[in-house]
Parts: sequence; structure tokens; C-alpha cells
Amino acid sequence: MTGGRFRSGLLPFLLMLLIGFQAAGRAPEDLHTLDCRGLKSLDLGEETNAVRVWEEMHLLSALQGIVNRGSPRLYLLYCSEFGVETDQFWLDWLRGEDGWLKKTRVIPLASVEEAVRVYRQFFDGLVVYDPAVPATSCLASTAAGCLELLPVRYSTASNSVFTLLTEKLKIPVRLWLVNRDGTSKFTGTGKLPDFDEPSSGSAKADAYRWAVKRFIETRAVDPHFAAYYLDSYWLKKPRSGPADLHTLSNHDYFIARRAFFFDLSPWGDEAPVDDPGQDLVAEQAQQRHLAFAVRGVQLRPGADLEARARSARYAALHDMATDLAAEVIVTAHHADDQAETLLLRLARGAGPDALAGVRRKRPDAIVRPFLAVTRAQLALCAAHFAVPWLTDPSNADLKVTRNHLRHRVLPVLEAALPGAAAGLARTAELAAAQEGALAVWIDRALGDRLSIDRVAGVVSVAVADVPHQSAAKSALL
Repeated sequence: MTGGRFRSGLLPFLLMLLIGFQAAGRAPEDLHTLDCRGLKSLDLGEETNAVRVWEEMHLLSALQGIVNRGSPRLYLLYCSEFGVETDQFWLDWLRGEDGWLKKTRVIPLASVEEAVRVYRQFFDGLVVYDPAVPATSCLASTAAGCLELLPVRYSTASNSVFTLLTEKLKIPVRLWLVNRDGTSKFTGTGKLPDFDEPSSGSAKADAYRWAVKRFIETRAVDPHFAAYYLDSYWLKKPRSGPADLHTLSNHDYFIARRAFFFDLSPWGDEAPVDDPGQDLVAEQAQQRHLAFAVRGVQLRPGADLEARARSARYAALHDMATDLAAEVIVTAHHADDQAETLLLRLARGAGPDALAGVRRKRPDAIVRPFLAVTRAQLALCAAHFAVPWLTDPSNADLKVTRNHLRHRVLPVLEAALPGAAAGLARTAELAAAQEGALAVWIDRALGDRLSIDRVAGVVSVAVADVPHQSAAKSALL
């Protein structure tokens, strides 16, 4: 969620729209106007007033975008800038002595209801969105342009736009972005609505994933237009800026052009303020059109917490891989992780096998492609491609042995021996390669020469018959 980025954009958009029509042909005979400036005088500190402003401006801007596609028909008076009533100024200018609209008859409309009645033949029905999931208001704006629907916020209040349109005017709902009983359609749990895909864990991210499938993948939107606009989270803090900070008055231009509306944060290392419980990488995954899923694990306090957490994480990853029919599980272990593992095992007196450290590939489909790349190299690469990353705050806890090694020991080692982390990682890689080669040789060399007496607990090898490829390997037998 972001704020105020297109606040004064209606002026150039309306000017472009009207001048574009002027260049294309003669002026319209009639032009309806609706004065919405009274909404700006309402006290937005009162929730009912803020809701009214949002609902009416969202609806009217969409209506303006839809009906003005072929010819200018509806003009809203709302915006002002630096003490100038800009919408009124440009209307007066175009109606002046040499103006394009000088012969056009201007017909004022008195209310939202009248505007909807006058232009009923221009739209097909309504798209209803969820107050509990602000992102669905952007989905509704997208649907407005693609399907010629008026966006309406779900509310059963007697004075709501939803009640006016559905009960009094009997306009049908063509698309529900909320369940018909008002409960949320997008919950961040289970499956993605209407699609057989697991939820991302975020209601907001799920809503946009749904919209991508519904409008982008079907080519319903115009790929040349994307509208980065504030969603209905504005209703949480309507007084955080000027009265028109909701930017709804600009939606008409993009709705007319079937744009895809979105409000996704470009900062992957900050929790979005409109969905603070959302996993931080969810929006990044959404913007890159990558599937995203999350799985939580529960651990009881006690000994070996780090080891138990690692086991629980891998168990969760394997469960998710099964659900997604994934062939491999890729983890981001790098050379610094490998160096830490090797030092820990050496300090604890581990055997030769432990020198192989973290394995590049495990039998259970775990692969680690970054083991030869240092943390610093990965950071440079991410910065080069403008990919933000997260730092787990638990990694700063020096009570954890690995963290103490990472922050206190390895930096000293690197200062004394530059490239020490990469060297340790290389040692582990060589040890792993030698261990793998030895295992293959032993398997081929022994063949059926290995006999096991399970009763006596004795393993026998016919060493004399084994082809000794080297003295070192023979000594191991």
C-alpha cells in the first residue's frame, strides 16, 4: 500500500481526454455534469462520511470512464489545486468563445442515483468487493474496465451505495469479490478461490493472484496500461492527507482503457502497512508472477531447539512439495553457511564424513545451488538486479552457537585470511566429492564379497579378492 502518488493526475487526464476527442471529431451535443465537490467538505473523522466519499467517488469515476469511451458524455466536478477549482476551470475554458464545447448543451445531474439512471444502458451490472480485504477494491476497478461493471463496496447499511443500487434500482450483481453473505472470499487459507491452487497465506496476495488469472492471463486487460493506485485501505486513515488523497477521481482514465489496477509495495524488506500479517515476500512473488505458499510449524520450548526447528522446516517443505507436485526443493544455503557448518563440526570433533558439510544434493530431492557463492556475492547480485531481501532477526541472537560463529569468529578469520569462508566451502565440496567417489568404488569393489552374520554380529569382507585400486583405499578396508 502506498499513498498520494497521482493526486493531481485528473487534470492532465481530463484535458488529454477532451482534447483527444476534439481532435477526433465534432463536439458532443450534450454533456452531463455532476458536482461532487460537496463531498470534500465532509468531516472525514466520522467513519460514515469517509465511507460515503469512497463509495460515491469510486462508483462515479468508474461510470465516467465507461460512458466516456466513445465520446465525452459525463464530467465530474471534484478536483481543486492551489486554490483553483481545476475541473471547473477546464470546463469553463472549453466552453469559452473559441472553446471546443461552446455549442454543447451542459446538463447538470443532481445525484448519484440520477447519474446511474441516465447511463444505465452503458454498463452491464455491478462488481461487489470486500471491505475486509482492501485489495479487492483494485480488483473491482479492473473488472469495471474489462466487464463494464460498476464497482460497489459491500455494505447492508440503509444509506450505502450497495443498498441503493441492488435494492432500489435493482441492478444485478455480475461479479462477487466477496461472498454473498458478506464473508470474505479471499482469506489467505486453503485454496485460491475458483482455481485449484494452494493459498499464498495472504488474503491480499491471493486476491491479486486471482485477478492475474482472471484478467491478465485471459487477456481481458489492455497490456499497455497498469494503474498503481491506493486501494480501500484509505478508509483506515482518511485524514492522513488531503481530502482527495484516495485518488479515485483518476480511475476513469484507466478504467476507460481496461487497465489492471494494483496496490503492491515495491519494498520486499518492509511489511505492507495494509496487510502487516502478510509474509514479506508475498508481494514480491506476486509482482514477479511466481507462485507463493507458506506453511507454519509449531515447536515446543526445550533442548535442541535449532535441530528440531530444522527438522520441522524440512518436513514442512516436503509436505508442500507433495501438495505442489514439485520435483525438487531448492534452498538458499551459500558458501558462508557451508563454512560455518564445517567449523562447527570440526570444533565438535566430527569424523571424516562430516568434512563434506552441507550436501549440494540430497537423496530426498533437496538441492542447494548456491554453496559455491558467498553471502557478499549474493548480496551484490541481488542489489544489481534490484531484488530486495530479508534478514531473519533471530540470526542476530548470539546465544545461538552458529550465530556467534557467524558474527564473532568468521569475520576475524576473514580479516586474517581473506577468502577463508570460500576456502572452507571449497574444502567441504572436495571432501564431498571424494566421499562420493569412495562410496561408488567400495560398492563396485565389494560386490558380493561382503557377508553379514546377523546372529554373531560380524561383517566379513573377502579382502584378498578385492581389486586394490590404491593403497589408501585398501587401507580403509
